[in-house]
Amino acid sequence: MSSVFTKRIVLRFSMDFEREEAALIERFFAVFGPIKPADDFCSHPMTPSESSKMCIVLDVHGKSFPTVDLLAIDCEVFKV
Repeated sequence: MSSVFTKRIVLRFSMDFEREEAALIERFFAVFGPIKPADDFCSHPMTPSESSKMCIVLDVHGKSFPTVDLLAIDCEVFKV
């Protein structure tokens, strides 16, 4: 029996790829799987004000656990 847990993942990438959010997420799950949660994740694009890098914050299993304490969950940052 596998346990399901909420995780926050930050994908950091060049602004050159800002229009390719879906492709970046799909590729991330393909490379770093098998954690792909079907459609049970929420993505939040973020643009830093003074940087040439963007971030996509993925809340994995965020739909299953919408009231999780964000300060208590694990967070991983990946450069893609």
